[in-house]
Amino acid sequence: SPKENLKLPPGALDRVVPNGTAIVALDRKTGDELFRVGDDLASYSSPVLGQFQTDLIGLAFCRGGLLGFNPDDGTQLFHYPHRSSKLESVNAATPIVGSDQVLISETYGVGSALLQFDPSTKQCNAVWKDDPESREQSLQAHWNTPVRLGDYVYASSGRHSGNAELRCVRWRDGKVQWSQPGLQRCSLTLAGEDLVVVGERGELHLIKA
Repeated sequence: SPKENLKLPPGALDRVVPNGTAIVALDRKTGDELFRVGDDLASYSSPVLGQFQTDLIGLAFCRGGLLGFNPDDGTQLFHYPHRSSKLESVNAATPIVGSDQVLISETYGVGSALLQFDPSTKQCNAVWKDDPESREQSLQAHWNTPVRLGDYVYASSGRHSGNAELRCVRWRDGKVQWSQPGLQRCSLTLAGEDLVVVGERGELHLIKA
């Protein structure tokens, strides 16, 4: 962010403004800057590359939403707004790419959205998305990135230990297939067709997906 923002007190994120550096590409051998793209603030999510038919697209789930860009030259393709209005909200889970679709999720009120990439317009539009006004949202991924197996997504859904639960959600329409409370904010790894799950209190579970 601009140097003036460094003078702001801690927690004053509502006064921080972006300066076109949501993503900065560097030459890995020299460290030289290649390009910068995206007028958005950074978040906790890791950038990924997604293959959408013939298009290889960079994806960054920034503070304000999903940024799509050309990884070769830094041309911005789209920005899909997706963020809670709460000051302390963050986008932390990494986007999940499947064919020409991408799933994004957060836990501060907006929930999840499955986006469809249109190769003709280079834009993303929602196939389905959670209603921010509803308490019955499909998926609210906090820190851990969901995992996908076929037409199903598995993730810890919920912001706090008391309400977080392991969920299976159908990819194509966001319908919850089953849920398992009691693991608090757990982390998942997919091993074949099994889920290796570590609960917040350190318990290790092997679960059939």
